[in-house]
Amino acid sequence: MSFGAPVRIGSTVRKESSILAVDYKQGRSGDLVFVTVLHELKSLQGELLIREEQDIVYKNSTASGKNVASSITAPSAHFTTSYTPDSTLLFRYSALTFNGHRIHYDVDYCREQEGYQNLVIHGPLNATLLAGYAAGLGGTQLRSFSYRGLSPAFLGDTITLHATVQDTRITLNALLGSGTVCMQAEAVFS
Repeated sequence: MSFGAPVRIGSTVRKESSILAVDYKQGRSGDLVFVTVLHELKSLQGELLIREEQDIVYKNSTASGKNVASSITAPSAHFTTSYTPDSTLLFRYSALTFNGHRIHYDVDYCREQEGYQNLVIHGPLNATLLAGYAAGLGGTQLRSFSYRGLSPAFLGDTITLHATVQDTRITLNALLGSGTVCMQAEAVFS
């Protein structure tokens, strides 16, 4: 995401979305389809306010107990904070983002159809919290924010946010209790 100009509360804006690419790949868990989608939020005069490029991964269901976790561990950080999402937070985030995927609210579906051990914490929820954490540490206008999910996080996991400040950049990681990085991010400030 990059931020061109502030979006004023109550302003009317236009959102334009387009598919930039569709790529088929083979991964550790089987067939994968990567779809790159560009979203642009513009003022009615055409000024670019926010630009977001998403890489969405589509895959087949995974047999129970077969999910592959990341083994990346994070370096030490200047700042840390932790949170433990509950089912109410997952429900509210799903409602806020219009995300009706059952992996966030139907534990039987998670286990029987998707092969997950519990409800899945939204990757974008972790990204939202990392961006908010960076904004609190940055002290100036956030110019861009990028993130990459590496491993799923599940209901019951405590997630620790790590931040390392380097001039106008903040490198961030979301870690599971085991120390495994579930998400990496970078925030750039003015």
